[in-house]
Amino acid sequence: LLGSARIGFSLSPPPKYGQAFGPDSDLDLSVVSESLFQKMVETFNQWHTDYERRTVQPRHQTEQGYWDQNIIVGQRSISNSFLDANKIPNLGKYPVARDLNQAMWELKKKLEITPGAPNPRKASVRVYTSWPALVSRVSFNLRVALRTQ
Repeated sequence: LLGSARIGFSLSPPPKYGQAFGPDSDLDLSVVSESLFQKMVETFNQWHTDYERRTVQPRHQTEQGYWDQNIIVGQRSISNSFLDANKIPNLGKYPVARDLNQAMWELKKKLEITPGAPNPRKASVRVYTSWPALVSRVSFNLRVALRTQ
Protein backbone atom coordinates (compact mmCIF):
# COMPACT_ATOMS: atom_id res chain seq x y z
CA LEU A 1 0.00 0.00 0.00
CA LEU A 2 1.49 3.32 -1.10
CA GLY A 3 0.47 6.94 -1.38
CA SER A 4 -1.94 8.83 0.81
CA ALA A 5 -3.65 5.62 1.99
CA ARG A 6 -0.37 4.59 3.61
CA ILE A 7 0.96 7.87 4.97
CA GLY A 8 -2.35 9.68 5.51
CA PHE A 9 -1.84 12.61 3.13
CA SER A 10 -1.11 13.27 -0.52
CA LEU A 11 2.36 13.93 -1.88
CA SER A 12 0.88 15.04 -5.22
CA PRO A 13 1.87 18.47 -6.50
CA PRO A 14 -0.15 21.44 -5.24
CA PRO A 15 -3.00 22.02 -4.79
CA LYS A 16 -3.47 18.38 -3.65
CA TYR A 17 -0.24 18.26 -1.61
CA GLY A 18 -0.99 17.58 2.05
CA GLN A 19 -4.63 16.67 1.42
CA ALA A 20 -5.79 13.95 3.82
CA PHE A 21 -6.70 10.50 2.52
CA GLY A 22 -10.44 10.45 1.86
CA PRO A 23 -13.21 9.68 -0.63
CA ASP A 24 -11.45 11.59 -3.43
CA SER A 25 -8.24 9.59 -2.89
CA ASP A 26 -7.04 6.54 -4.73
CA LEU A 27 -5.95 3.25 -3.19
CA ASP A 28 -2.54 2.53 -4.73
CA LEU A 29 -1.27 -1.02 -4.31
CA SER A 30 2.08 -2.35 -5.46
CA VAL A 31 3.23 -5.89 -6.11
CA VAL A 32 6.90 -6.84 -6.21
CA SER A 33 7.34 -9.90 -8.41
CA GLU A 34 9.83 -10.41 -11.20
CA SER A 35 7.77 -13.23 -12.73
CA LEU A 36 4.51 -11.25 -12.66
CA PHE A 37 6.32 -8.21 -14.04
CA GLN A 38 7.64 -10.31 -16.94
CA LYS A 39 4.12 -11.63 -17.65
CA MET A 40 2.81 -8.07 -17.60
CA VAL A 41 5.54 -6.91 -20.01
CA GLU A 42 4.79 -9.81 -22.37
CA THR A 43 1.09 -8.98 -22.19
CA PHE A 44 1.72 -5.28 -22.78
CA ASN A 45 3.92 -6.06 -25.79
CA GLN A 46 1.32 -8.47 -27.19
CA TRP A 47 -1.42 -5.86 -26.80
CA HIS A 48 0.80 -3.23 -28.44
CA THR A 49 1.47 -5.56 -31.39
CA ASP A 50 -2.21 -6.47 -31.66
CA TYR A 51 -3.15 -2.79 -31.64
CA GLU A 52 -0.59 -1.93 -34.34
CA ARG A 53 -1.84 -4.84 -36.48
CA ARG A 54 -5.42 -3.77 -35.77
CA THR A 55 -6.40 -7.21 -34.43
CA VAL A 56 -7.74 -5.35 -31.39
CA GLN A 57 -9.34 -1.96 -31.78
CA PRO A 58 -10.66 0.64 -29.38
CA ARG A 59 -14.44 0.99 -29.22
CA HIS A 60 -14.43 4.76 -29.70
CA GLN A 61 -12.18 7.78 -30.16
CA THR A 62 -11.83 8.48 -26.44
CA GLU A 63 -10.63 4.94 -25.82
CA GLN A 64 -8.21 5.27 -28.74
CA GLY A 65 -6.73 8.34 -27.07
CA TYR A 66 -6.22 6.39 -23.85
CA TRP A 67 -4.66 3.46 -25.70
CA ASP A 68 -2.26 5.70 -27.60
CA GLN A 69 -1.22 7.38 -24.34
CA ASN A 70 -0.95 4.02 -22.54
CA ILE A 71 1.59 2.83 -25.10
CA ILE A 72 3.84 5.82 -24.42
CA VAL A 73 3.43 5.67 -20.64
CA GLY A 74 3.68 1.87 -20.56
CA GLN A 75 6.94 1.79 -22.49
CA ARG A 76 8.43 4.46 -20.23
CA SER A 77 7.25 2.59 -17.12
CA ILE A 78 8.73 -0.71 -18.32
CA SER A 79 12.10 1.00 -18.80
CA ASN A 80 11.81 2.03 -15.12
CA SER A 81 11.04 -1.57 -14.05
CA PHE A 82 7.33 -1.22 -13.26
CA LEU A 83 4.00 -1.38 -15.07
CA ASP A 84 0.48 -0.36 -14.07
CA ALA A 85 -2.10 -3.05 -14.81
CA ASN A 86 -4.54 -0.42 -16.06
CA LYS A 87 -2.26 0.40 -19.00
CA ILE A 88 -3.44 -2.81 -20.70
CA PRO A 89 -7.08 -3.10 -21.82
CA ASN A 90 -9.37 -5.40 -19.83
CA LEU A 91 -9.91 -7.88 -22.63
CA GLY A 92 -10.11 -11.66 -22.34
CA LYS A 93 -7.13 -11.89 -24.65
CA TYR A 94 -4.95 -10.38 -21.89
CA PRO A 95 -5.92 -12.35 -18.75
CA VAL A 96 -3.03 -11.26 -16.52
CA ALA A 97 -3.99 -7.58 -16.72
CA ARG A 98 -7.71 -8.34 -16.76
CA ASP A 99 -7.46 -10.41 -13.58
CA LEU A 100 -5.41 -7.77 -11.74
CA ASN A 101 -7.82 -5.01 -12.75
CA GLN A 102 -10.80 -7.19 -11.79
CA ALA A 103 -9.26 -7.76 -8.37
CA MET A 104 -8.93 -3.99 -7.90
CA TRP A 105 -12.57 -3.48 -8.91
CA GLU A 106 -13.67 -6.18 -6.45
CA LEU A 107 -11.54 -4.66 -3.68
CA LYS A 108 -13.22 -1.29 -4.18
CA LYS A 109 -16.68 -2.89 -4.16
CA LYS A 110 -15.91 -4.82 -0.95
CA LEU A 111 -14.63 -1.67 0.74
CA GLU A 112 -17.87 0.12 -0.22
CA ILE A 113 -19.99 -2.39 1.71
CA THR A 114 -17.67 -2.78 4.70
CA PRO A 115 -18.73 -0.61 7.66
CA GLY A 116 -15.98 1.74 8.77
CA ALA A 117 -13.70 0.93 5.83
CA PRO A 118 -12.26 3.68 3.67
CA ASN A 119 -14.10 4.34 0.42
CA PRO A 120 -11.45 5.41 -2.11
CA ARG A 121 -12.31 6.82 -5.52
CA LYS A 122 -10.55 3.90 -7.22
CA ALA A 123 -8.05 1.13 -6.56
CA SER A 124 -5.12 0.34 -8.81
CA VAL A 125 -2.11 -1.95 -8.84
CA ARG A 126 1.42 -1.42 -10.09
CA VAL A 127 3.79 -4.36 -10.59
CA TYR A 128 7.50 -3.87 -9.92
CA THR A 129 10.29 -6.16 -11.04
CA SER A 130 12.16 -5.87 -7.71
CA TRP A 131 12.30 -4.14 -4.34
CA PRO A 132 15.09 -1.82 -5.51
CA ALA A 133 12.86 -0.76 -8.44
CA LEU A 134 10.01 0.06 -6.03
CA VAL A 135 12.30 1.98 -3.67
CA SER A 136 13.77 3.88 -6.62
CA ARG A 137 10.33 4.93 -7.86
CA VAL A 138 9.01 5.91 -4.44
CA SER A 139 12.19 7.93 -3.85
CA PHE A 140 11.80 9.62 -7.23
CA ASN A 141 8.16 10.52 -6.46
CA LEU A 142 9.17 11.92 -3.08
CA ARG A 143 11.93 14.07 -4.64
CA VAL A 144 9.43 15.43 -7.20
CA ALA A 145 6.92 16.21 -4.45
CA LEU A 146 9.54 18.03 -2.38
CA ARG A 147 10.68 20.09 -5.38
CA THR A 148 7.15 21.31 -6.08
CA GLN A 149 6.71 22.71 -2.57
